[in-house]
Amino acid sequence: MSYLRANSYLKEKLGSKYLLYLILFLYIIIVYITGLFPETIVDSAKYASVSREMLANGDLIHLKIHGDPYMQKPPLVFWLGAAFFKLFGISIVVFKIPTLLLAILGIYSTYRLAVLIFNENTGRLAALLYSANEAIFLLANDVHTDLIMSSILIFGTWQLAEYLDKRKILNFILGFVGVGLAMISKGFMVFAVTGFSVLGYLLIKKDYRSIFSIKLLWGLLILAVILFPALKGLYDQFGIEGLKFYFWSNNIDRIKGEYSHYKHDYLFSFHT
Repeated sequence: MSYLRANSYLKEKLGSKYLLYLILFLYIIIVYITGLFPETIVDSAKYASVSREMLANGDLIHLKIHGDPYMQKPPLVFWLGAAFFKLFGISIVVFKIPTLLLAILGIYSTYRLAVLIFNENTGRLAALLYSANEAIFLLANDVHTDLIMSSILIFGTWQLAEYLDKRKILNFILGFVGVGLAMISKGFMVFAVTGFSVLGYLLIKKDYRSIFSIKLLWGLLILAVILFPALKGLYDQFGIEGLKFYFWSNNIDRIKGEYSHYKHDYLFSFHT
């Protein structure tokens, strides 16, 4: 009798909708895991080389590729690669594992953020749509900084939203740590994305007082601590040009079409 009741309870809880979610997430997980094994190419292979060189010379802030100074990306992706190489040995799979773990963090953060702002069902749908995005598959399988940045940024934004909702100091710290790590994974424009996101959230809540809260300025100190090693490495190797690249060329000049041979693309950061 107890077995029948338990079986009935499971059927009630795991209705067709929940079973569909389970099946879809299972397929998604399989795709992500199988993506660990193909070889890395072009940018991803270059990032793996910088990580391997970082492990070999033990220098975490002065990035090198084949002995030459490197400034095209901030250091987080290389720190992750070097750390996992140190723990598990040098291989393609090991290099991809941090990005896969961060992808899972981004999916979970998407779910929690949507639940906080809307409801449980919206959270599940948001996580499903985000995790099934073809671009996310590709960026997890062939490591790029975009997925690392977006995953940590979603986590930071979720934590800041939790802080603004519950006023817990841990959420405040984790939120700005997430934003800071996102800034040293892709670039300075992450700060603007976060600012507009938080501003929009406060406007929706009609929490106008928090918009001008002095307490949020403490978060800038957290960002400064996280940014320091990345900026020091750029300045030591490239001087002012290194700092200009991080704060301007890598973001604004890409939009203006001056950093590369591509035409002007004023929506570069939007669709990227």
